[in-house]
Amino acid sequence: MYRIDRMRRDYERFTAAEGYAIGFHVGNDVYLAMLDKIPRRFTKLQKECSKNGGTMGLYINVKSKNELRKLVKGA
Repeated sequence: MYRIDRMRRDYERFTAAEGYAIGFHVGNDVYLAMLDKIPRRFTKLQKECSKNGGTMGLYINVKSKNELRKLVKGA
């Protein structure tokens, strides 16, 4: 199992969050997408250290932003 998968599993196990609000901008427009779960493709291991584990960050590329924009406009 990859470290990022382990981090996601532990986060989902202990979080009290019922959903996630993902905000992003494209040009001058600002979008807000409400998700039940953060997809794995949106997460990235930002810093890795053998002693303290690592940090997981949120990364949304242009393709993912376009997918989310369709969800937001379709709502």
